[in-house]
Amino acid sequence: MKRWGQFAIIALFLFTLYVPLVLSIIVKDKEISESEKRKLAKLPSLSWSVDSLSRFPDLFETYYNDHFGLREQLVEFYNYFYFKVVKKSPLPTVTVGRDEWLYYNGEGVLNDFLGLTKYSEEQLETWKRLLVDRQEWLAALGIRYLFVVAPYKMMIYPEYLPERVRRKAGIPILARLSDYVDGHAELDGYLDLRRDLLAAKARRQVYYRTDTHWNPDGAFDAYAVIMQQVRRWFPAAKILGEDSLEKSKESRRGDICITLNLNIIAPEETVKTVVAPSCSSESYTRLNLDIRPTREEARNPNFMPVQNGCGDASLSALVIHDSFGLFLRPYFNETFQKVVYSNYIDLKDLKGFIAASMPDLIIDVRVARHLTGMLEEDQELERYILDKHAANSTDVRLHLDTVHGKEHLGKTHQLDIQPRPDGLLLRASGSDPSLELNFDAETGGDPLLVRLSLDSPVDTELQMFYTTPESADFSAGHKIGKKIRRGKNELLFRLPHPRTAGRLRLDPGMVGGDYLLRSLVIARESRKKLGEVGMSFDAQYGIRQVHVANRD
Repeated sequence: MKRWGQFAIIALFLFTLYVPLVLSIIVKDKEISESEKRKLAKLPSLSWSVDSLSRFPDLFETYYNDHFGLREQLVEFYNYFYFKVVKKSPLPTVTVGRDEWLYYNGEGVLNDFLGLTKYSEEQLETWKRLLVDRQEWLAALGIRYLFVVAPYKMMIYPEYLPERVRRKAGIPILARLSDYVDGHAELDGYLDLRRDLLAAKARRQVYYRTDTHWNPDGAFDAYAVIMQQVRRWFPAAKILGEDSLEKSKESRRGDICITLNLNIIAPEETVKTVVAPSCSSESYTRLNLDIRPTREEARNPNFMPVQNGCGDASLSALVIHDSFGLFLRPYFNETFQKVVYSNYIDLKDLKGFIAASMPDLIIDVRVARHLTGMLEEDQELERYILDKHAANSTDVRLHLDTVHGKEHLGKTHQLDIQPRPDGLLLRASGSDPSLELNFDAETGGDPLLVRLSLDSPVDTELQMFYTTPESADFSAGHKIGKKIRRGKNELLFRLPHPRTAGRLRLDPGMVGGDYLLRSLVIARESRKKLGEVGMSFDAQYGIRQVHVANRD
């Protein structure tokens, strides 16, 4: 009996050693892991070059780790043990809640829900101004812009979260931004769907239990809220009623369940909706646009925008979205005569297409975990808007050159000021030269524009420190840094804090030498009425001005 036990141990050892190897040879390699949502490593090629031979071991190890036999079964067993025995998620990107509710907490979602993601008031102001700038440019072309944020599941169903998470809930960045822009008269196209979906969940389930996304019912509730906003601008806009939907039951395993590779979780009984009768096409037309997206992952030709629509409708729309927007497509297809969907390419890369196609409406809708991605700066658009506003700004608070503004000068450090015919010579004797300036900064919340012309002796960085009513001292938290080059530099920017106080400190550079300040002008930003002047693009996407009246 003892010998049979030894044979069993040896057999188990040989099985463990050789079966995965044999299976990895005879089983065809997979290209993509559905559970991990990534491409698996390919078998590396080998040549007799020194570089190939040196790199091959690491590349082969990566390949084997992705393809060894029984890999998926072992991963599933590991996940099963954690899920059923330890009662926790085997992956750091998933939180397991009560009643097998699964939450995606990757991409900073959990930290955001706990209120650990901090952004300054300057950042909130910068985001608000970005939205207003977009709205202004599009309105000048006769295009309405609606910025829509869908809450992630933790915001709508916190009650199923583990108690250790729920009791530490904080203020997410979406709540802070929504509070910040609330009541801002210039921004009338901002929509936070939290309140509406919290109200809707009292009537029915609006998010999947085992998936990241809202379900078709939740998507339709979001669609209805979005279209009510659209109706404010376009009273004749078509809106689907819920009676136009045919509903059926569906058994579905969500994307988080697939990520965990757990077939033991019961499929979710949910709803499936179909618009009937439908006036849109069953297939989408892919557009071939001559653009190069900023994000490298969006440059795949298969990620170009697609088009659909309903001939019975009257409006044209561009919908920029993430995976949450896929659930809205069946409803928008029936609502707009022509609707273009961009699932990967952002607005800043679509400006040329927008100016050429001139849709009635742009809907920019994504989930809250992608909020900061929706608000990435667009230097081209910002510069155009600032140039226009600076040209129209007559409320000058500080004008400093060789003739004007001596009364605004304050203390200096490592800096000697000498008037010249073409400006003020700033002779820096060290690496930390600075000049303090005093002026009237009270604007009632309107931004202050800074236009500065400076000759620099070297490539360096110019810094401008500002004070606020809450912080009278200069600090690294309240500064703007701008890279400048040797020679002449023309800068135009906003002071980011909405309540800048009347003291500034200008550090012309970070090395000694002679700087020539030709002029420095600070003025209250003047935003002309929407629809007066817009920005368009020629075939090479060069900026030119057009005059287009609003179409509503």
